[in-house]
This record gives sequence, C-alpha cells and structure tokens, in this order.
Amino acid sequence: MVNSKIARKMLSACAVIAVSVCGHISVANAQDADSRADTYTALLQQISDLKLSIAQKEAYLAQQEGQISSLRAQIAALPATKETIRPLVASMVSEIEKEINKDLPFRRVERFNRLDNLKEKLANDAIGESELFRLAMTLYDVEINYGNSVSSYPGNDPVNPGGRFAACEANQSSSKCALSDDQTEALENGATLADLEDSLKDGNYLHFGRLSLVYLAQDSSEGYRYNAETTEWDKLPGGELMGIRKAVRISRGESAPSPLIGPVRVSDAAQ
Repeated sequence: MVNSKIARKMLSACAVIAVSVCGHISVANAQDADSRADTYTALLQQISDLKLSIAQKEAYLAQQEGQISSLRAQIAALPATKETIRPLVASMVSEIEKEINKDLPFRRVERFNRLDNLKEKLANDAIGESELFRLAMTLYDVEINYGNSVSSYPGNDPVNPGGRFAACEANQSSSKCALSDDQTEALENGATLADLEDSLKDGNYLHFGRLSLVYLAQDSSEGYRYNAETTEWDKLPGGELMGIRKAVRISRGESAPSPLIGPVRVSDAAQ
C-alpha cells in the first residue's frame, strides 16, 4: 500500500516535470519561429530596397548615356556651329548700328565706341567665337536697357555748343562759367582751362527711355527737346524747365526718387 502511494507520487512528479519541460520547449520554438520570421521579413525588405536602388541607377545610367550621346552630337556639329558665329555677330553689329542711327541721339559717342570695339574684335581672327558672341549679347543688353531707364549725362548745348567754356575764357567768375570748387582748386594748382574743357560742359542731357531726349543748361536758364520728326531741337517753355531740373537731379542721385513727368511729344498722326 505504501509502495503504491509512493509510485503514484513519483508518476505525478514526472508528469509535472514533463509538462514543464514541454512548455519550455514550446515557448523556445515559438520564439525561434518569430525570430526567423523577422529575419525573413528583413531579407525581403533588403531585396526590395536593392531592386529599387538598381532600378534608379539603371534609369540614371540611361539618362547619362542620353546626355553623352547629345554631347557627342554637339561636338560633331561644333565646327559647323563655329562657322556660323562670325556671320551671326556681323549681322548683329549691322542691326545695332542701324538702330543707333535711327534712335534718339543720346550717348552717341559711347554707344558708337562700344560698337566700333566689337567691329575691331570681329575683324580679329585671334578672338574666339564664344567671346565675340558674348560681347554682342552684352551690347544688345546695354541697348535694350537704355529703353527702360531714365538717365542724364553732361554735354554741350545742342544749338550753340561751347558757350560755357567761352564764358570761362572771358570771365572765370561769371555765373555762365559757374566753376565748381574742384575746378577752381585745379586752376589754382596750375591747371589751365584747356585742361578742364571736358568737364566744362554747357549743361546736361536727360533721356526718358526712348520716349524723349531733352537738354537743360547748367544754370537751368533754357532747355530743348529733341524732335524726332524734324531731327531738330525745340526750345522748351519755361514752365517745364524746373521739372527737367528735378529729373536730372534724381537721375544723378542728388535727390530722392519721386514720380517724374517727361516732356513727351505726341505726333499729329497719333492725336
């Protein structure tokens, strides 16, 4: 009887041990399965990422090959392209010269100097095509910008040039001569009137884009407007001179910017 009880207890203990061992094995297997699943998922993601990366690189290589083919075609056509640059620049020079000649006569000296410089370079075979084209485009830009700006520059009277210099020769203290402090100092230091002639302009020119070109005397006593139809200079009425003087000062940065009214002449045909 005692042995029977002991046997049953031993069997019961074995059963508990067996269940415990089996339970541990089951949990370990589950954990191992989860780990393998995670590893498999990570591998699949890596494969997907690699496929995407390969596809992107293939697309990039295809694009590069296309660009290489385009560059090869351009290089092959370069000799023919270079042969067309000089005739093109020559044509541009001719057109710019025509436009300057029929334009309002503002800044003509510096505009023609710039054009002549390009002509000289065009005649020089040592100047490369790219440099010629760059200079031509720069010249185009300058000419275009003239039409979008208001600017002034010193110059002699368009009707009776040289009056200020003559007045200085007669009397350096006269209001018509109107020497500046710098000019007076230069004369005191030994300069002659001839040395200062370039700075003794009669007045200032002012162009409102390509709409109007006017001249104002140094002392604002008189002014003229260029008449594009007659190619003559019409005298401005006294009431417009103060507005021109204000515009000159603003364009030279001597006064704060403010709205300007330009003396634009409307042709009879447009009225």
